[in-house]
Amino acid sequence: MQQLRAILEQLEDIELTYVFERSKVNSNRQALINAGIPQSTFYSWPKEEQERLNKLAQELKRNRILAAEMVLIESAERAAEVLTDQARATIEDFVTLNEKGMPTLDLAKANNRGKLHLIKKLNYDKDGNLRSIELHDAQHAADSVLDRTAGRPVQKQEITGKDGGPITFDLDEWKRARQERLDEAQEIE
Repeated sequence: MQQLRAILEQLEDIELTYVFERSKVNSNRQALINAGIPQSTFYSWPKEEQERLNKLAQELKRNRILAAEMVLIESAERAAEVLTDQARATIEDFVTLNEKGMPTLDLAKANNRGKLHLIKKLNYDKDGNLRSIELHDAQHAADSVLDRTAGRPVQKQEITGKDGGPITFDLDEWKRARQERLDEAQEIE
């Protein structure tokens, strides 16, 4: 990426603008429109220069996609850890029983167990006493990352006919009804 950056930094502004726009679209024409460069300007450049700029745009596009995919892959690992933390967390991680056997919130215990990242909000009463905690819903974000990397499992759907039985299709009936519609359309003309 450093080598590509060095090459891009040497381009003239108009060429750099073209390369960035070309890396985002599938045609020279659309890149020129997006960059505000007249087609006549682009086609006045030597053919070798046009090809060089398009190769740079392709390399930039590949680097962008690769960088994004690597972030997703690394995020997927963290997402799996968050889901595992959520699945394994219990009230025991956040509560200690006092001498009367009553549960009390114990953030030191949660911290020692590495669970504080699961807390989204601490709720206090009007006197400033901690009353409850709200756990952070990291599962939604984690699911999104995992869906992008591992794919969402296919959910089976069952569709039934009017009577709750299987849906049937009579090809001969469909052909007859279609022909009737075609005949009616010809009569109207």
